[in-house]
Amino acid sequence: MFKSSILAAFIATGLIGAAVAPAKAVVVNYDVTFADPDGNGPLTGGTGVLQLNLPSLLGSGFTQIYPGSGAPNSGTLPTSDFVSLSATLDGYSFLFSSIGNGNGQIASLQFNNGWLTDIETAGAGAISSSNSSEHLQLHGSSFDQVLAYPGNGANFTGSFTAASPVVAAASVATPVAAVPEPSTWAMMILGFCGLSFMAYRRRQNGAARA
Repeated sequence: MFKSSILAAFIATGLIGAAVAPAKAVVVNYDVTFADPDGNGPLTGGTGVLQLNLPSLLGSGFTQIYPGSGAPNSGTLPTSDFVSLSATLDGYSFLFSSIGNGNGQIASLQFNNGWLTDIETAGAGAISSSNSSEHLQLHGSSFDQVLAYPGNGANFTGSFTAASPVVAAASVATPVAAVPEPSTWAMMILGFCGLSFMAYRRRQNGAARA
């Protein structure tokens, strides 16, 4: 009886833990607009989408994502929350797919009360998927598109603005109750196996007493 009580308590703990285990569920998009405010460059504008995978929408205060060692500091998100930043400028497509300090990576992102306020790229920025001589670099609230020589494309200095964060359509149906993590599934399966074993032992004990 004592052993059964311990087993039941263990199973209940596992199932409760599985039920309350947090899961990352909110995919958030920021629509970015690029502009050439000085009018000197041939490029007149462009669009982009920054996508993050967050445990919830960013709250109030200052938040940033950057490659660092150890646990994130207060107000800092882990680099794994960054999904991608895609941009289309003057017909050229660019993609940043990770946070880091190398070419083609985002060096840091900064947010204020959930709004995107700063984008920094690392190295030479991202190379266009259609033209290897086109590179996109972003520095703070402005960016340069640097061309390989002789270069005659959309070379200009501009700025960006970002719309308010929007939960991506794919996750609207299940905003917070996401698919459980693998460890959560393991805990649930273990709990159900334990319950089945207890039921089996009780039937065996009942048959033996009869």
